[in-house]
Amino acid sequence: MASEDSLTRLANRRKFNELFEKFYKLYHKGVNKLTLVLIDIDDFKKVNDDFGHLVGDQVLIRMAEILRTELRNSDMITRWGGEEFALLLVDVELEDATKIAQKVCEVVREDGVLNELLGRQLTVRIGLGELSSLESQDGLVHKVDSALYEAKRTGKNQVIVA
Repeated sequence: MASEDSLTRLANRRKFNELFEKFYKLYHKGVNKLTLVLIDIDDFKKVNDDFGHLVGDQVLIRMAEILRTELRNSDMITRWGGEEFALLLVDVELEDATKIAQKVCEVVREDGVLNELLGRQLTVRIGLGELSSLESQDGLVHKVDSALYEAKRTGKNQVIVA
């Protein structure tokens, strides 16, 4: 099976799960911090409805480019599914991870390529959380997914920390 999303050339969810498991084991052997970040593009269905799926694909490709530019080579960037992306940040303090997430919001909103493509600003909602020593992988995903859901429920262009 492929380990890469064919559109964005990012790791796919299967690859993410494999690497997350490796980092999870390392966490229990001394990696200090694991932070999961889930990103959802606001109103992506409207992008596809208004501009078509080809433009929607260009938005996803540009999001992947932005994430590659904004993050370290050691950070895992994944197309989580649809218009969602997942990041796994290793040995990053929660406060710094929050700043990274806020910067991603800002860069996406101000990106000239996206603004020109859509004729308006694109925004994202982000949920993030840090793995605790008592948490399972699924527990962290659930916690961060709940934070993302809260961001979806309460508004656009924001970061919610679990």
